[in-house]
Amino acid sequence: MKWSIASFFRNGIIASLFLGGLPLPGMAEDMTAEFANAALEISSSVMTGPALPLQGGSWRELAPGFSLREYSRVSGGSAELVVLKMNPANCEIVLCSASLDGESPHTPMQWASEHNLIAVINAGMYLPDGLTSTAYLRSGDKTNNGRIAEKYGSFFVSSPRRSGLPAAALLDRDADDWKDLLPQYDFVVQNFRLIGPDGAQHWPENGPRHSIAAVGMNEQGEIFFLHCETPVNVHEFVRMLREESGLNLTRAMYVEGGAQAVLGVWTPSEKLYRVGRHPANFLFGGPVLPNVLGVRMIRKD
Repeated sequence: MKWSIASFFRNGIIASLFLGGLPLPGMAEDMTAEFANAALEISSSVMTGPALPLQGGSWRELAPGFSLREYSRVSGGSAELVVLKMNPANCEIVLCSASLDGESPHTPMQWASEHNLIAVINAGMYLPDGLTSTAYLRSGDKTNNGRIAEKYGSFFVSSPRRSGLPAAALLDRDADDWKDLLPQYDFVVQNFRLIGPDGAQHWPENGPRHSIAAVGMNEQGEIFFLHCETPVNVHEFVRMLREESGLNLTRAMYVEGGAQAVLGVWTPSEKLYRVGRHPANFLFGGPVLPNVLGVRMIRKD
């Protein structure tokens, strides 16, 4: 049977031909170029999936206050959207940042291992320097980026500095007194608003399709980590979040898209890792991230 380079990609055999993202020794330059072209071909094909909605399974309780739900387009099919729901009273949601913690960027699993985290998601997009967030990002008194981005309408905040505030929340620039509230939290991450208090859809229908990671909140104050592996445009993603009755989200914030979009969950009963569907992750083994939001269980002795 004759295999083309593109067929190696499509059938999952690329992992045996590349080690750490590098061609095997002796691979000719023209063959390397063919692999690159095949990657672009696969990239264009995976970015044009059919529109949602997806079919949701039942919630699985991982621990008190923690539940996981997976959605697929076909009954019994592989998960395409994963949702982790958590009660902030049962956990601490922290910001880990390479530049602020004096560390190098890590894989999500390394962040989880080194900081005793049971879940990890992106803490927003970052600049070409590989360290700096594209918008406001602060941990305690240390600031990664002190600029409030005018086009970013949401803030995720956690670890309040005074009693009476939610342990974690999504704030909206148009509805909340964010200038007063941000200094009252230890951890602050700013990014694009997906769903605001009015629930209106503000995203264009024909945007580019890619995998998406997001953070959400419902009326009860529960926090959601969401990862859509299936490439969709943001309009489709927001529509699905608003229409899914099992989520009841009132607010949501985009935290990353494409190859870098990740969600990892590591509990005694569940080991789950999702990464953006993109040829770069076939070639290079998944993203290394400078900033992540992580979940740490609160011990109640």
